[in-house]
Amino acid sequence: MAQLQTLIKAKRECENSAREQFRAIAGPIRQEEKALIKSLHEQLAAGTITRDEANAQLEAFKTKNAATVQAAAEAMKTAVQACNDTLEAAIVAMLTPEQLLLWNQWKATGTNPCETSPING
Repeated sequence: MAQLQTLIKAKRECENSAREQFRAIAGPIRQEEKALIKSLHEQLAAGTITRDEANAQLEAFKTKNAATVQAAAEAMKTAVQACNDTLEAAIVAMLTPEQLLLWNQWKATGTNPCETSPING
């Protein structure tokens, strides 16, 4: 159980690292977008731009940054999958042959292969 808890903790740290890497890329872009939106609202209120111009500027910003954010999201997804794969490989490595059989049965069917008794009889 202690080994399993250590593995799960390592997986969580791995996932947190992947999320932090995403935030490091996407965070500044989101902040820049918020600042742009605020500026556009101010310009609209002052009457220095039209709604169409504001929408065009916002869409241009989103288009310019979409590929970067998408790539960061895909990298995070890949990294999280690697965290999961590492955890699973470590679990499989510590199972006995009998446990591995049950593990594979559980993965294949999604049902608990172990006998359980109902609570309170």
